[in-house]
Amino acid sequence: SPLEGPGVLFLERLRATLDEVFAETRWLVVAPELDGRVTQNVLVLAAADAASLPDWGGTVAPVAARGRPFTDIWAPVEYLQARVFMQGLGWN
Repeated sequence: SPLEGPGVLFLERLRATLDEVFAETRWLVVAPELDGRVTQNVLVLAAADAASLPDWGGTVAPVAARGRPFTDIWAPVEYLQARVFMQGLGWN
């Protein structure tokens, strides 16, 4: 997912979902040298408590939890990802 721009909607919703389910989440950028508008990998670590997560340096993904969390009956993942492709955001 991109880290900024119109394509970030999916990642914001995913973060809202995981932050609601897990007590502690960490979002790390795999390739921080890439432009934030480029589709890229984000490593997500989640646990019931912070002590369970490794103390891994890395670059924190600058994405806030926004919007309605995904549920079993509401998960427009394909719609949100299609917006990324339709807006012509690049792959790297």
